[in-house]
Amino acid sequence: MKKEQPTKIAIITWEDPMTFTGWRSLGKSRAKHGAQTRSVGFLVSEDRDYVRIALDWNMDGETNGLGVIPRKSVKSMHLINITPRMLK
Repeated sequence: MKKEQPTKIAIITWEDPMTFTGWRSLGKSRAKHGAQTRSVGFLVSEDRDYVRIALDWNMDGETNGLGVIPRKSVKSMHLINITPRMLK
């Protein structure tokens, strides 16, 4: 039986929430924001709420290093189609 293989690579730009410690003024605290982040991986699935990508995908159809990114944090997403020739 043929194992499931990825069909797309995703390049996702998203805002990662951050936590800051230490005392600072209220004004400086209001100025803080999340980290602008870019993740690249094999697209596992996507739905209304989340995008899931894997760092690795083996020949047995298993994934490793799963990233689950909330859709509301995604600023942009570009998909690259994987052709069968690319997987040889």
